[in-house]
Amino acid sequence: NLGVEEMYVDHHSDIVIFPQIKDIEEAFLRSRTPKMYTGATTLRTPGQGSEFYSLREYVPGDPFKNINWKAFARTGDLMVNEKCRDAVTDLYLLLDSRDLARIGTVLKNPLEMGTVSAASLAAFFLKRRDSVALAIYDEKLSYLPPDTGDKQYFKILSALAGVRPQGAMPLQAVTNSLSGRFSRGSPVFIISSCEGDGTVPAAVRDLVGRGHEVTVLSPSSVDFERLVSRIPRMSYEVLKLERQNRLTTLAGSGAQVIDWMPDMDLSQALMQVRGY
Repeated sequence: NLGVEEMYVDHHSDIVIFPQIKDIEEAFLRSRTPKMYTGATTLRTPGQGSEFYSLREYVPGDPFKNINWKAFARTGDLMVNEKCRDAVTDLYLLLDSRDLARIGTVLKNPLEMGTVSAASLAAFFLKRRDSVALAIYDEKLSYLPPDTGDKQYFKILSALAGVRPQGAMPLQAVTNSLSGRFSRGSPVFIISSCEGDGTVPAAVRDLVGRGHEVTVLSPSSVDFERLVSRIPRMSYEVLKLERQNRLTTLAGSGAQVIDWMPDMDLSQALMQVRGY
């Protein structure tokens, strides 16, 4: 004989759901994106890194793990291994989380796709030991300075897990605020529909003019809106033409532009990079 006993436990726990990570390695290998994202490389100077540089005499304070015990056995002197310093690329991700990013369905909207792309790009570049920064702009600007490793990876995922569409901060206010923090010539990814913000062309021109390699990953809000409302064909064609003109202007400023459709996987979108 089995009995059943029910009880209520007054306890609440928070669950944080991180964005899905997409595999984009093949897309970067096959895309027309300029191959300037080389990952961590080594410089022929001593410093923190992974490749052997030279032997030198031990000095107090050197970590014991760096002592070359074979050299000590041969010479009787404590010697330590020096490494080649790693040089990494600082990569900047700018995510548009304005109120306009809510357009579409619960699972398919510019913000949802934007957080997935930001998380996937961060995972890809951090895995290659690059340094990644994240800026989220909505009613205010939230910024994570560039860093490497698993700690930065989870900082970025945690920041992305908390985004919600709100506010209307213009992109140029973001780039002006961060201009002193951008590393010289560093790649910048702008993830935005580019709708309702007349400052986008000027912000992109400014970044390109300062030597940054700019990629605009732009979810098509016009097509996301069609998922939830009926747009007359003529109106849709006009809106699409206006959007293409905006993207062409950005490409004319020197940016690589991706027109990201709702039914397009991230890897597929990244292979659509073009200059218009």
